[in-house]
Amino acid sequence: MTVPVNNPDYPKVVWARVRETGTRYLRLVVSEKTLAALFETKRFAAMGEYTGLIVGSGVLVRPTVIYQGLKRPFRRPGVDESVYAYVSRPSTSFSYRAAPRVVPGNLQTIPAPLGSVFVAFVSINPHVVDPQMVDTPDDPAVAGTVLFWEWTMASEGMPDLPRDADSRYGRKIWPTP
Repeated sequence: MTVPVNNPDYPKVVWARVRETGTRYLRLVVSEKTLAALFETKRFAAMGEYTGLIVGSGVLVRPTVIYQGLKRPFRRPGVDESVYAYVSRPSTSFSYRAAPRVVPGNLQTIPAPLGSVFVAFVSINPHVVDPQMVDTPDDPAVAGTVLFWEWTMASEGMPDLPRDADSRYGRKIWPTP
């Protein structure tokens, strides 16, 4: 299968590499709660990261590593083990200029934070998928949800990995050890 490309006309639905095999892809929706919270708090950088890195650059189809499970509280016990952390190391980031509206013309490219990796948290739990987010014309099957994303410090010895990855995330599932 060729590497799929996200459709910018439907930015709430994106492609991601399948966790264990790394050769197939699945469709995800972004968490409506996350988007609403970012918009309400005017977190223009985080909204730009989603638009530029997750939708535009497709970092979920080209991760450097994928971990399964979190060793720190994120959602709740029993759910954190089913969260996947997709790690990538893009050379740039994105932010929206402070403006009355978040529109494509206000998206700006900015340098990636020095010594950092980008991490997107994904759930494949069907109970997390918001059914209101999946009615796009080209939506074959949505398999999960992009819950959140952030820049985090990279490991000094392995700059494609997060610092303290062994104490922050569960097992590494891709590339296979």
